[in-house]
Amino acid sequence: LRSPHPHLTPLFVGREKELDEGFEFYENKRGEGGLLLIEGSRGVGKSRFLTELVSKITGDRKSDLTVWQAGGRGVDSYPLHTFRAILPWNEIGQEVKANYPTADIPKKEERYLLFNAAVKHFGKILSEGPCILVIDDLHLCDEMSIYLLHYLLVSSTPLIMLSSVCKDSVDPK
Repeated sequence: LRSPHPHLTPLFVGREKELDEGFEFYENKRGEGGLLLIEGSRGVGKSRFLTELVSKITGDRKSDLTVWQAGGRGVDSYPLHTFRAILPWNEIGQEVKANYPTADIPKKEERYLLFNAAVKHFGKILSEGPCILVIDDLHLCDEMSIYLLHYLLVSSTPLIMLSSVCKDSVDPK
């Protein structure tokens, strides 16, 4: 067996049931959206599991399925860092400015204008075909990225999110 990811060992054993459940989640949520959260301690293989799950989901469909990878280790502290490589922030910023050209936008509403524009952008992408957003190490995401993820989840965007979180790093408060 050759691994599609040369940096990983070709053997992945003992998680067939979980992979099947993850694949079933994708199949059931495709078209409506949802979040599959993989939780575990450090070093148990959450990142590898996500890699294998995405590989199983994409299979032969690589041409009609968009997979975005975001977040991960080394996250900087600036807002919305998780989405820096995914969303065209200049385009989104211009759209917000075009719709609200005055500087009189209340601070409280700025976030929602930006989030609405981001949801609209995801909607455009999703109209072209199915999409999966993979966020490894969700616990390392900045606060604004978490807010945007929540906003995307409660919007009508049929985006499938697959994420991992280290339960040892999450503050229960």
